[in-house]
Amino acid sequence: MKAVVVGGGIAGLSAAHALLAEGLDVVVLEQARELVEIGAGINLAPNATRVLRRFGLLEGLQHDGVVPEGTAYRRWSDGTVIARRRIGPGVEQVLGAPFFQMHRADLQRGLLTPLPEGVVRLGAPVVGIRQDDAGVVAILDSGERVAGQVLIAADGIRSRIRPLLFGDGEAQYSGFAVYRSVLSRDEDLAGVDVPPFSNWLGPDKHLVHYWVRRGELLNIVGVVRAPQSEDSWLAEAEPAELVAAFDGWDDGLLKILRRAKTVLRRGVFYREPLAQWAVGRIAFMGDSAHAMTPFIGQGAAQAILDAAVLGMALADASAGDVPTALESYATKRHTSATDAHRRSAAESIRFHLPDGPEADARDAAMAALAERDPYLGLGPVWAEDVYAPARADT
Repeated sequence: MKAVVVGGGIAGLSAAHALLAEGLDVVVLEQARELVEIGAGINLAPNATRVLRRFGLLEGLQHDGVVPEGTAYRRWSDGTVIARRRIGPGVEQVLGAPFFQMHRADLQRGLLTPLPEGVVRLGAPVVGIRQDDAGVVAILDSGERVAGQVLIAADGIRSRIRPLLFGDGEAQYSGFAVYRSVLSRDEDLAGVDVPPFSNWLGPDKHLVHYWVRRGELLNIVGVVRAPQSEDSWLAEAEPAELVAAFDGWDDGLLKILRRAKTVLRRGVFYREPLAQWAVGRIAFMGDSAHAMTPFIGQGAAQAILDAAVLGMALADASAGDVPTALESYATKRHTSATDAHRRSAAESIRFHLPDGPEADARDAAMAALAERDPYLGLGPVWAEDVYAPARADT
């Protein structure tokens, strides 16, 4: 059976691994002529690394990653620690898989390189689709038709496939823009004290920084409330704009931000999760199905989980079984992905409370939660094991 995957990002490449492992013939159609991952850091929690281990990719990816001891949530004005989420090697002992952080480009390379030659086709934009009882066809802008028995829409938040089936409009702007910068430990940060993995919370904005690429690079992500902002990873901002956005924040943090040489600015967009993830022989996954805000670090992880469940659903399916198999996939993944989407949206409010009684109550609640829950509420998300046998209802 042949699967046509539309989109060559993290979701599409993960789908290729999952489907190839189950014996399907796979072609990935990517509209870009070159695969370039523009983003910076990415969190890989145990729910995702468990899947990457099954794909045989974990050891290579870990080589380029960093395992943080924990997350320190800090007060914006003086760096006081509000609460800590514990991580470190202990996560793997408890949850059965590691947590680490890495550069998105390293993850993309680690997914792409092991794929057989010819699986990924670059410069292949899909502009139309057709399906019937026998199969499905992706129509390229060149007029070429690529046929298979199943089509996976993994083409992101700006999916071309989604509007062809649902016509549900554009992605929605969250009200936040994100500044990103990557600083070299040796060249940019010499003599600067950089606290470990930290999440700084303040009125209408927050900032996260953590090490990637074996600890050589510091990934900085500053999120600010802003009018409509463009959705482009390539839009540069003046470094002074990043510093000005966090004017008045902790002096130590500002020393780090002043070292930034290249800063990108992008709007944070999202989509409400699709109610229907499968239509006949076509299924949606990753951001095309449930693009979420980035506030709990689960966007890529949920796409990787989608890929794993998709592969299992199609493992023993015949061509005639495809619609039923895709419905099974959608049913198994919808609740989990929707919950992660909801949790992330809630953090967009909690992280950005103004100083006062509400922020004080949040800080006290986080400190109290940290005393009894090392993962500050994310344990159930991280613990999800898509390979565990389904429990029978009792």
